Amino acid sequence: KYVSDLAGGSEKVLELGGRFTKPVIVPAGQDVDLTVSATVTDVADGKATLSLSATSAGVKVLGMAKAVVAL
Repeated sequence: KYVSDLAGGSEKVLELGGRFTKPVIVPAGQDVDLTVSATVTDVADGKATLSLSATSAGVKVLGMAKAVVAL
């Protein structure tokens, strides 16, 4: 959802990959903060490559995450 919102719609998301490196435990009936950010690492041929990062409770929980979106 973060990447599709950032790109301007899911149809603009060309590639998306990554994996959780730590579990994000969500107790029943409670909210958990998950902070997601993106950095543009390349722009070419009408596409932008993004490096993604996610943290929960200050701990990095997403590894090797990237996306390619159409501009």
